[in-house]
Amino acid sequence: MATSEEFTIKFLNEADVETVDWISEVFEDISERLKSAKYIDCLEGLSKKYPHKLLRPAINAAKNLL
Repeated sequence: MATSEEFTIKFLNEADVETVDWISEVFEDISERLKSAKYIDCLEGLSKKYPHKLLRPAINAAKNLL
């Protein structure tokens, strides 16, 4: 059975740009709950995949929680 971290990362890695845009509203809340380096890696991957999305603030916030 997958953990919430694994499920979240899998979901985000498979998400299209519209879904990423929609769910980015709660990236910081997810960061606070997971406090995970793997989640940060996932966000950085999404930032590269969708460079026009402004994900750096969410990435920085997640890093500050570690």
